[in-house]
Amino acid sequence: MKKTWMWPQTSINSTTVKHDIEVLTEIEKYFCNLYAPYKVVYFSRARVALMAISKVRNLSREQLTFVQPFSSHCVLSSISYQSTPTTTQPQASDQQIVYHQWGQKTEVNQNNYKNVLVEDAVDSIILTNEKSELFPNNAPFCVISLPKILPISVGSIVICQQNDDYQKLIAQRLAMEIDIGSSLENINFLSFQEATLQAKPCLVPIIKESIQTLFESSVSKIQLNLVYMRRVFSELALTCENLNKRCPSNIVIQTSK
Repeated sequence: MKKTWMWPQTSINSTTVKHDIEVLTEIEKYFCNLYAPYKVVYFSRARVALMAISKVRNLSREQLTFVQPFSSHCVLSSISYQSTPTTTQPQASDQQIVYHQWGQKTEVNQNNYKNVLVEDAVDSIILTNEKSELFPNNAPFCVISLPKILPISVGSIVICQQNDDYQKLIAQRLAMEIDIGSSLENINFLSFQEATLQAKPCLVPIIKESIQTLFESSVSKIQLNLVYMRRVFSELALTCENLNKRCPSNIVIQTSK
């Protein structure tokens, strides 16, 4: 059976990652403008962002944090850094993470999800600053993984509802920095990649175009793909509402089709 990677895929190595405060500033500025008045903080990885969020919100080992069943290892390990992940009974947890799978919006039952901490929009392309799209469950944070929506190697953004959380995340990112020297050669070894990106949460992707150009190109590509799919698979009657607000990164189709 043919294996297909579900997102853009760019290798992580010393030729695709670098230290560059100007690129970091460009990324934050672009998304701050796009999602204004909400502020945006950049991290090298979405999993590093989750660790920082757990820290600034003072999560602790005795607290249960609900995550989706069958969540990836990176989500489980990031949450277990500060609290204890659970995949059952969200109503019995202290806080919850809601996953908006493949760009689709998930709105949960507030009776069961009483304290949503993160809108995990990891592979969502959100085109609007509307609260109902960025924070549909009123979580204080929305996390997006840039390599899942753009053809770049690393990076994530955290969109903050409150300025106080924004300021704390900036301080926490600085506190997470570890001196590992200026060389990035270790990132070429798979066993050292995640440790390097965690130790240097400000590492950025090497990009040849502006972040705005890359973002707009991804939006255009998805819209063209949808037109193509509607033409080739007309019997599926594919509809994607609110394309001016968010784009799906993947569409599920039955194997029989």
